[in-house]
Amino acid sequence: MDRLGSVGESIVPTCWRSVRGQGPTTREFSVQIRLAVDTRGVVTVGSVRNSPDPRFTSCLRTGMARVDSVGPGRRGTVTLSVDLGTGE
Repeated sequence: MDRLGSVGESIVPTCWRSVRGQGPTTREFSVQIRLAVDTRGVVTVGSVRNSPDPRFTSCLRTGMARVDSVGPGRRGTVTLSVDLGTGE
């Protein structure tokens, strides 16, 4: 599941920068992102807890939908805990 976590960790900063660039953020957020992969290696976002903005969640779902595959194997899930800063 290391590959699944690394995919999520590459998309999260892109989405956060996109949302943060659309307005100031005055506090930090700790977000939990649950990713799932099926036996074909297709990644989906199962849930996003403590999302600072619906646009952030939408960006994550869109970004994961664009990932072709992390490779076939066992089905599984991983939860990423990510601290999002204010960028100041």
